[in-house]
Amino acid sequence: MKRFALIMASFAVLAFAASLPSSATESELPPLLAQRTTDLPKGTYQQTCQCQISGGIYLQCYCANLNARMFQTNLDVRTCPMPKEIRNCDGNLRCKDKGEEC
Repeated sequence: MKRFALIMASFAVLAFAASLPSSATESELPPLLAQRTTDLPKGTYQQTCQCQISGGIYLQCYCANLNARMFQTNLDVRTCPMPKEIRNCDGNLRCKDKGEEC
């Protein structure tokens, strides 16, 4: 799964780089994706999803549903303030109160 996430992140970086003007320097580039899981928001979704975060606010994941099929899903983390948590609800990211079922 980590290999798949790295491949997807590589495609995203290549697509972003192709859209930049050729005069852009490395110091002008915004941080693209979280490189460590410590950069991701806390939540139980991390157990069943492979994720990256873009711009510090858009969580983009491939999450397993109850039948172990992977689905692409995303969430604006600003819509999930504490004490709520991000969860994988049958392949979709959802913001839920702690203890609340999907």
